[in-house]
Amino acid sequence: MVYRLYVEKKQEYDVLTDKIRADILQLLGIDLKYFRRLLRYDVEGLSGAALELAKTSIFSEPPVDVIYENEQSFEGKRVLVVEYLDGQFDQRADSAEQCVQLLTAGVRPLVRCATVYLFDGIADSVQYDFGFGFFFTGGAADGGLSRFALSVDADQQVFVFLYNHIVFDSFCIF
Repeated sequence: MVYRLYVEKKQEYDVLTDKIRADILQLLGIDLKYFRRLLRYDVEGLSGAALELAKTSIFSEPPVDVIYENEQSFEGKRVLVVEYLDGQFDQRADSAEQCVQLLTAGVRPLVRCATVYLFDGIADSVQYDFGFGFFFTGGAADGGLSRFALSVDADQQVFVFLYNHIVFDSFCIF
């Protein structure tokens, strides 16, 4: 069975989400009324009891994180999901697999990770045309800066490419 978990930093500890919101306002001129960033884990090959133990010891930090197991809070919001392409190395997923293997003394589940952005505040009638030449900076895994290119096509498909470290797939805003 595949279990899906969403992990979100509590607001008082979520510095990265605040920075992303400020970057969107400063660089794109979009003041989002609602913006959240969650980590999504898809876990396969793990028993329910082992998953319950791993939730609070591997997939989250209970003092600073909140765990969700459903998508009810997504209703009425636009969703942007960013994940690695098949074949690309996902260090977060690999580390989670290794930690669960240590926790269960042998069982190594399959873990897939993604970052989920929930937002609202962009009017449906407003079209933003950023083009492939639009770049902004964001935090990289190593603490350095990376460069992103963002494009929106006529079908509301959003294409995000991260240079210097990872190349992401195309995404769709719902």
